[in-house]
Amino acid sequence: MPHKNIVSWTALISGYAQHSRADKGFLLFSDMFAHYRPTEFAYASVLTSCNYDRGRQVFTFVDWAPKL
Repeated sequence: MPHKNIVSWTALISGYAQHSRADKGFLLFSDMFAHYRPTEFAYASVLTSCNYDRGRQVFTFVDWAPKL
């Protein structure tokens, strides 16, 4: 995808979650975090397919996210 934005990243994460590809969705979420501040939609999308350990890691990202 030549032009990525927060919406396209979140859509991909959501698609992975809906198709039982939690690992790929989590890796994409981690990559997105380096470029964009995740929205509540990105967090919700990745959390829907996370197990307990991955969910704890996502909540760690919430603490690291810069406040706007």
